[in-house]
Amino acid sequence: MGLFWLWLLGLAMAAGPAPAWERLGMARLHTNGAFTNDVFGDRHDRWHGSSYRAGLLPSPGQGGPDMVELRFFTGALTPASLAGPDPSGRPLAGDAGPGMRGYLLGPKGSLEAGLDLAAAGPQTRYPEIPPRLRSPGEDPGPALEDGQIGDALNPTLVLAATRRLPAAERAPYRALASLQLQAGSQTQFRLGGDLVLGSAGGGALPLRAAAAGDLIPVSRQQAEGGGPVPGADASHVLRSARPPQDRGYRPADLRHRARIGGLWRWGQGRQVFYGVVFLDEEFGEQPEAQMVGTVHVNWRF
Repeated sequence: MGLFWLWLLGLAMAAGPAPAWERLGMARLHTNGAFTNDVFGDRHDRWHGSSYRAGLLPSPGQGGPDMVELRFFTGALTPASLAGPDPSGRPLAGDAGPGMRGYLLGPKGSLEAGLDLAAAGPQTRYPEIPPRLRSPGEDPGPALEDGQIGDALNPTLVLAATRRLPAAERAPYRALASLQLQAGSQTQFRLGGDLVLGSAGGGALPLRAAAAGDLIPVSRQQAEGGGPVPGADASHVLRSARPPQDRGYRPADLRHRARIGGLWRWGQGRQVFYGVVFLDEEFGEQPEAQMVGTVHVNWRF
């Protein structure tokens, strides 16, 4: 029931008149992708090893959400070493599956609701990924496959609210507060904030990279230029299957993320983004924090 009341708070955060953001300009199909890898951050191949999300935003129908996103995601949480994993470290956990998001947009914020259906375990065939996509010398050993989590199908519900904070009419930034509730393979609630500096992010839908939480403003509005996008958040984790608690791992109850990214847009609906995110320790056996990087490309059809 506590999560339900927090979601009601999110509804209040994003309250506003019914019309969608006129400046969003997403009338046609467009695609966007976000690739996150720690090689782009601290250059180690461990823990949050990699994740990729590809999304399509078709034109919404009448009587439904203001915007619908169809997405596919894949990723892997890995031990510190693929060749010789520490038995007390994070076990290999591959995830892959489809997802859907619906967005309600108002002049003061947005609401998001969605469902991800993730297949996990050996059925994702992560150890068979071509060696050229992994760090040199990190070919998976037998211990990696033997210790990975078992096959599972994990539906995950995501509810989120984003609120625009008051600012001067011509201020060169937008400040956003966000609240996210998640229930599934990991059950948690997260509170954070972001700044979108410069004019390129104006009127854009605030999508996020799934693993790292980078705020990536996406729009088909005609715009040129770019700017930095800093942010941070904290989450309280109630339950986690990554790493699995039934194996004796102790997930951290309170987790923090800090991030800084750069957005560049040109033409109509074309943009690139690169960001770096600091992730603190996620479980008791993790000896230190890590940094991951995210690369995003948005393109219209």
